[in-house]
Amino acid sequence: MIATLSRERGRASQYVCDGRCLYGALNDTIRLMLLRFDISKAVDPTQPFASFLMSLLNPVDTPATTDIVFRLEPSEDSHGGAFALHRFILAARSEDLRKNLESHWIGKCSVKMPSEVHPRSMESIVKYLYSGEATDPGHECRDNLKFVAETLHMPPEMMELVSATGLPPTAAIRDLKRIEINRVQSDFEKFVHHEIIGKQRTVKTEDLENTRKEMSASNTVWADSLLYLDREDGTMTLFYAHIAILTRSEYFLTMFTSPFAESRTLFEHQETLPLMQLDVDTDVAHIILTFLYTDRAEIPRDIALEVLCAAAFLLLPRLKSLAAIALENESDPLNEFGPADLYEILRAAWLTNTERLEYQIPKFRG
Repeated sequence: MIATLSRERGRASQYVCDGRCLYGALNDTIRLMLLRFDISKAVDPTQPFASFLMSLLNPVDTPATTDIVFRLEPSEDSHGGAFALHRFILAARSEDLRKNLESHWIGKCSVKMPSEVHPRSMESIVKYLYSGEATDPGHECRDNLKFVAETLHMPPEMMELVSATGLPPTAAIRDLKRIEINRVQSDFEKFVHHEIIGKQRTVKTEDLENTRKEMSASNTVWADSLLYLDREDGTMTLFYAHIAILTRSEYFLTMFTSPFAESRTLFEHQETLPLMQLDVDTDVAHIILTFLYTDRAEIPRDIALEVLCAAAFLLLPRLKSLAAIALENESDPLNEFGPADLYEILRAAWLTNTERLEYQIPKFRG
């Protein structure tokens, strides 16, 4: 029965999808049978990422990280409004907005929008840019939204999302929403590849301050911090970073909101970008940064254990799960590892509280 349900893509309840359907299996035979199938959640796994991006607009327990305000003047049918946004998100999601940020709006903290832009249309545009979703501004503003969307060269799928607002969730609508959140992730993937990883600097320790000043002065990615890591050869690698994205990690969020030294100085005006350490290897840092910005990660099996430990330290449970899956992602999970390697994996599973990985080990006993 279990094998039949799994083959037919039967879904576990969202209340047991965290793994209890595996850990509570009656015996190893059933558990290993379940592990051979792609067990999926009853909810969209990308939804938390979209919700996180939207939460940056109205931070409650996180620091305010917006760096530009768009102001709309009052009109006959609206009271105007102001939208505090993030330059790097606008640049990652829209080539038109990026060009404006690099030219007409360069150095500006406040931008006055044309009087033709209705606040409700702007609200829909902002939601689409941040989450890949769009709300209907109302029948009376639909034409205005279409005008603004065409002016900013928004994809035509945005208006399709608006038209689908309030309709029953058909397969076509679900596919459209999935395509749009994938577009958000792909846009951020390009951004992190070209602007974060692509602009990393490796320098000698004695050149750290000079490089910090140079990166702060030529900050073309609108970063508000720098991450550095120490390399085995005695050099240091620096990355641009955005505090808004780093708050995805509970480790960094605690750092920013607690009375640590970083928290006291991070939001003060400084001539150079503040430095924060990331105690991992360069390859692992690339994976962590890509995950933070995109909610995606391609983890090579040979460094999956390092990624697992780093994700546990940074309090990134989803990345930890992806690293565990990378370790067992073979037709015969963990079969290439010797007894000593299996011990290290089992020990890491205990230390990081990764039960899924822990339950793979009994397959190779005796």
